[in-house]
Amino acid sequence: MAVKFSENELNYARKKFYGNLYVTDVPLSFFDKLINKLLIYFFLFKYSLVNLKRKILRNVQSVKKKYIVFKTNQKLKKFFN
Repeated sequence: MAVKFSENELNYARKKFYGNLYVTDVPLSFFDKLINKLLIYFFLFKYSLVNLKRKILRNVQSVKKKYIVFKTNQKLKKFFN
């Protein structure tokens, strides 16, 4: 089925990313499941922080650009008056 294929591809990608820490054996023990979940949540948390940082920096830069444009326009008005 396509759904199972998708899960297999996802497991393969995670195995390549985490290496030997991520377990893909069929009979997973409780400890293996716990480690896999922790690795997945750590990955999601890390990228959430990166995205939050990018969002904050984007907002700060847009505010700086608006301030710079306003300041430049004021200088031009003084120059032409």
